[in-house]
Amino acid sequence: MHSRHVAKRVDLTGASTSGRLWLAALLAALGTFILVWLLSPGLRSDIGQVALFLSARDAAHVRDWILSFGTFSAVVYFLIVITQVIVSPIPAGPVTFAGAVIFGVPQGLALSMAGSVVGSALVFAAARRWGQPLVMRLVGEETFYKYAGRLDREGWWLLAILLVPFMPDDAACALAGLSAISFRRFLVFVVVGRLPGPR
Repeated sequence: MHSRHVAKRVDLTGASTSGRLWLAALLAALGTFILVWLLSPGLRSDIGQVALFLSARDAAHVRDWILSFGTFSAVVYFLIVITQVIVSPIPAGPVTFAGAVIFGVPQGLALSMAGSVVGSALVFAAARRWGQPLVMRLVGEETFYKYAGRLDREGWWLLAILLVPFMPDDAACALAGLSAISFRRFLVFVVVGRLPGPR
């Protein structure tokens, strides 16, 4: 009996450490990207051009552009979805539809879902690390002051925004980083909220 309790405590500690390592890895990846972004005007220009390109194109143009990368198309698409969560001018609709056309509905939606969850986790981790100044830059002052007062420890407001059509779900993920919601609970809500549906 005693050995079983000890084993449970060890497992719980391991899971907690794993969660902290995962969050640390996300912060390290995002910190590296931000550092390179700040030190490389060329990278800022390239990503800005990609954002403008995607925001001005329909699904057919996005599809053709992604296919131009050949065997790396799936990787490029995955990175585009992550960027779409972080860079607000890129609309989700054409990108998601293009993925379904290129890779088929199951694989396209799986890539879109994975990219959305990773992008949301990166935004959450960055907001938790660098706080309100970064969040205000990501979501804008108007959106920040409109939704910041709705933050709650359980995160039900986040799930509601993710489930309701035409709500600022990417901004909500950034705002969630300022709340007391745990990273694990946030991930659960994001996975549920990002599931493909009629919205």
